Amino acid sequence: MRLVKLKQPKKNAADHGHLLTLLEPNQDDILYFYDRDQFHHILRLERMRSERSQHPLLLMLLDISATANHGHIQETLTKILSAICPALREADIRGWYHYNKTIGIIFTGIPSIDANSIEVIIRKIHKQFQEALDPGLFGKINIFFHIYPRTS
Repeated sequence: MRLVKLKQPKKNAADHGHLLTLLEPNQDDILYFYDRDQFHHILRLERMRSERSQHPLLLMLLDISATANHGHIQETLTKILSAICPALREADIRGWYHYNKTIGIIFTGIPSIDANSIEVIIRKIHKQFQEALDPGLFGKINIFFHIYPRTS
């Protein structure tokens, strides 16, 4: 199991939000977790790119609001991200969709998105959660998907 440690968010003059940096124990691999404003900005850009190019974009939302009473939100977030990271690609964008309630993950560069490709993603994530999270925490996470560009 990969352990992800959350560093304190940093803010500077060029940054209008916070970027959480997630480090592996060996600190060779850095993963980023964007705050809500940054995540929504990136999502908007990726949606526009998806609509322009007609290449699909998949947004996965992990509703963790029911886990709030399971423990400290930062500790819970670290556990969830540690569990899910092995199932994600480096290019997948992670961040808050709704602060402390919903984690968003943007999957880009997927050739086609259909029921089978979503099922593959669900199986990978489900397997990681089963292996890394206790059942009480795992059972409180709801997963939703949105596909872009939307078809009429």
